[in-house]
Amino acid sequence: MKKMRDTNKNFVGKNYREVFKYEFIPTFEKDSEDFMIRFSSIKNADHLLGKLLGITNQLGFEPDGTNEVIDEIWIHASSKNGRITITRDVWDMVFILAENNKIDLERIERELNGSDDFERIAAEV
Repeated sequence: MKKMRDTNKNFVGKNYREVFKYEFIPTFEKDSEDFMIRFSSIKNADHLLGKLLGITNQLGFEPDGTNEVIDEIWIHASSKNGRITITRDVWDMVFILAENNKIDLERIERELNGSDDFERIAAEV
């Protein structure tokens, strides 16, 4: 009997490894002093989201709901410092935003920077 090929493009095997590249950059809003984390060259955005949700859980963030906005999904989480939002759009662009909450963004960035699964790259703003 012929073995069927897995057609789930988001499936990752137990040996799957991807190093996610990210930038720690100012937001695109001119009048804001907020920063964000932008991920680029993502091969598997579902795998990245799983890693990010694991990090936020490990750091003690509480889930704070999700929204679907036109062509994006927003995943919200809160801490005593405020709220963060992880966004993913239909082009698999992933951002972590933290309005007036640079403390939590820096906490997340320290976790990313200390992990072999992530690599901070020079900002291309």
